[in-house]
Amino acid sequence: MEQLQKKTEEDVKKSIEAAVKKSQEELKADYFGFGEEWRRTDKHDWKKVKNNWNETFVHIPIDVHVDIKIWHTGTIGNSPLSQIKD
Repeated sequence: MEQLQKKTEEDVKKSIEAAVKKSQEELKADYFGFGEEWRRTDKHDWKKVKNNWNETFVHIPIDVHVDIKIWHTGTIGNSPLSQIKD
């Protein structure tokens, strides 16, 4: 179970990092709302960057932390989807 959690964390982290990288480098747009979160949590610092947020955003390092807990395992045969008839 622990190995599955770690592998899932790694996979999710890679996916999120790739999406953030694309958002910053290719699209140059804050699709995740980092600026809005910054504004809510640190209004003083936000005022320093808000007028140049689009330019600032593409250079900000984003640190991704993923913590996944798998509580139970099950079988596909017992899932609600197995009850659907074609």
